[in-house]
Amino acid sequence: MSHRVFYLTLVQPEKTRYNNRMSNIRRLNIFDKNQLKKIAELASPNANYYFKYHLMKECACIAQSFLPLRFKFMPESYVYSDDRCIKGMISVFPTQGNPEQININRLLFENNDYHTGKELINFIIKHYGEEGAKTFKVVIDNNHKELEQLFMEGCGFRCGSYENLWDISHDINYFKDIKPLELKNATDSHAGLIAELNNSELITHYRPAMEQTEEEFHEPLVKIFNNKYEDNFVLLCGDSAVAYLTVQTNDNFNFIISLTKNNGYNLSYDEIIAYGIQSIISKRNSDFRVYLKQKKYLKFAQDYETYLHARNYECIQTQHVLLKEFYKPIKQEFQAFVFGENKLLSN
Repeated sequence: MSHRVFYLTLVQPEKTRYNNRMSNIRRLNIFDKNQLKKIAELASPNANYYFKYHLMKECACIAQSFLPLRFKFMPESYVYSDDRCIKGMISVFPTQGNPEQININRLLFENNDYHTGKELINFIIKHYGEEGAKTFKVVIDNNHKELEQLFMEGCGFRCGSYENLWDISHDINYFKDIKPLELKNATDSHAGLIAELNNSELITHYRPAMEQTEEEFHEPLVKIFNNKYEDNFVLLCGDSAVAYLTVQTNDNFNFIISLTKNNGYNLSYDEIIAYGIQSIISKRNSDFRVYLKQKKYLKFAQDYETYLHARNYECIQTQHVLLKEFYKPIKQEFQAFVFGENKLLSN
C-alpha cells in the first residue's frame, strides 16, 4: 500500500504544475500591444506595420473565437503571461479550404526562453486538436537550428521536406522578350484539376502529409483580412491541368513565383516563368524583385534545380517544412487479473 501512495504523490503534483502552466496562456487582447511590441521589434523590422494593421485587427475580431474550426478565417494569437508580464506569443491560422490543418506562422519569446516557446506550441496542439485539427504545420528557416530543435525534439514535429527561394531579380529583362505559354486565370472550376495535378506530382513518401484538397484551390470567400495578394494561373491540356503558377506578394515590391508542372510533359521553365513575370510587369510601372520558390517534395524538383543552377541564380533561403499529426487518446477498458489463486478453486 505504501508504494501506491508514494507513486500517486509523485505524479499528481507534476500534473498540477502542467495545468498551472497552461492556465498562464490566454487569448491576445488589445491591452497587450505595448509589451509585445518590445519583443516583436527584436524579431522583425516590420513589427510596427504588423501591429498597426494586423495584430490589432485580430484583437478586434473577438467573435471568431466562438466559431467552430471549419468557419474560422483569421489568424488567432495567444500569449504566455507570468505575473502580468508577457513572456511570449504564438499566432496560428487554419489552411484555406482545409481547416483541419493548422499553420503556426509567428512565435515570439524572450531571448533563449525556449521553455515558454514549448509551452505555447504544446498549448496550440492540444487546443486546436480538441477542436478537430488533424495536422499542424510550420515552415522554419534553415538558419534557426535551435528553433527547429524545439519543434522536432521538444514538441514532436517531423521534417516534411524543404522549400528553397531563388533570387532572379537581376534577370527580369531576360524574360520580357520570351513568348510565354498560354496560361489562363485559374478559377474555382479548375480547382479539382489543380488539386489532382499537385497531388500526382508529390514524391510518393510525402503524399500522405502534403496532399491538398480541391477546396484549398478555391478563391477565398473573405479577403479583407488577408494582406497577401496572389494571382493563380493554370495551363490546360484537354481535360487535365499540366501546369499551375502562383504569383504572391505581401508588399507589392517582392514577388514570389511558385510553379507545379506535370513531370511527364516537356514544358519550358523559361516560358512558364516568363508568363508570371510579364503578368507582374503588366500591372506595374516601378521596379520590383522576383524570387522563385522550389518545392523539394515535387517530382520535378531536381530537374528544376538543375535549370536554376544553369541560369546562375542564387538560392537565398532554405526553409524546413515541419509537420505533426494530432491523435486523440482512445479510451481504454480496464482488464482485471487475480494472482495467487488456484484456477480450479477460483471457479
